[in-house]
Amino acid sequence: VVVVMAILTNISIYNGADLLVQSNDSKYQDIKERYKEIKELLTNITDSEIKGPFDAYCKENYKNYPDLPDLTKPYKSPQWIINKVIKEKFIEYGWDSETPIYYKKDENGKEDNKDLEKLRMDFSKCPIAMEVSFNHGSDIEHNLFKPWLAIADTGITKVIKDFRLGVIITPTKALKLNANMDSAVGSFEKWKLFFKLFEKLNLGNYVLIGLCPFKTFKVQQKKQLIPQKSKKTGKDIRPKEGKLLKVWTENL
Repeated sequence: VVVVMAILTNISIYNGADLLVQSNDSKYQDIKERYKEIKELLTNITDSEIKGPFDAYCKENYKNYPDLPDLTKPYKSPQWIINKVIKEKFIEYGWDSETPIYYKKDENGKEDNKDLEKLRMDFSKCPIAMEVSFNHGSDIEHNLFKPWLAIADTGITKVIKDFRLGVIITPTKALKLNANMDSAVGSFEKWKLFFKLFEKLNLGNYVLIGLCPFKTFKVQQKKQLIPQKSKKTGKDIRPKEGKLLKVWTENL
């Protein structure tokens, strides 16, 4: 049984992007086709593509249980695998990865806009610039503006041109919990709030996609429990959580 990971019921469309992705007008067909491709690639990701590699990772890196793992900070969530799978699928379908917005280096080593080298889109395929964000919530503003930079005329010569739609892919709160992601990761719901904050800025056409939780498994963890005593009474109180001891998947 193939169970898809990303049921795209969580989609928010901003600033008239619905016209671009739903219109039958021939001048919007390239955007409509690219957007359809995005949805198909995401909905065809299966739980097993994430669970299998993560189970192998956990088996290797948490093999010392109940002792501490060898790695100082082992992964507790398969979000890096989700990122990897998304990247592989989009590259296979001809999407460019880590596309510089302004920076250019020619065959002779001449560089343009060196100071803007780090401004890059995660993926691009004209006319769509796309960001996949499992980053800290504090990075939302930065990542939100990057597609706008790719689309808008900012007066600085760009490497990528003729982009008309920005797409952002991010986890829902439900996926964060299900996949044992850090609480600081910016969720689909938090992204929606930031779009609301910036709606008066006329950022252009955006589609925000929230990835839903796994259907067949969830990620569990076990941490050290460090005994604690009350400073007032000296009695035992609720233990404090320490380092990770074990992470595993549990079938649903």
